[in-house]
Amino acid sequence: MHIRLATLNDCSTTASLSILGFDDDELFEWMNPRRREHPDHFRYYFLRRHQTRYWSPEQVFYVAVTDRQDVGWAGASQVVGYAIWQRRGESDMAKSWRMQDPRSRKVFIRCYHGRYTILIIDSRP
Repeated sequence: MHIRLATLNDCSTTASLSILGFDDDELFEWMNPRRREHPDHFRYYFLRRHQTRYWSPEQVFYVAVTDRQDVGWAGASQVVGYAIWQRRGESDMAKSWRMQDPRSRKVFIRCYHGRYTILIIDSRP
């Protein structure tokens, strides 16, 4: 499995993943009480949200993608997870982080006993 920056085309898959992940969430149950009757509306909510975040320069949108050696490989890479970060704060470092190109950051991922640790490092000189 590897992590890469999301593309606009990934938003459809991440919206579908969100439905699975937040189906029983109390907040989304309150916000979308008829989500099971109208699953397309619930999915569209996440699709719009992810597309908006994709285009937002102060947010970073990553996806986890399967590789050939992964358990459950289906013959093609699939997006199986995502993460969206937004740097908050008014310090000079926060402002600098929000304005930089996300492709200039290095991402390191470590799996230890089934738990993932993600470290994002600003790789500018």
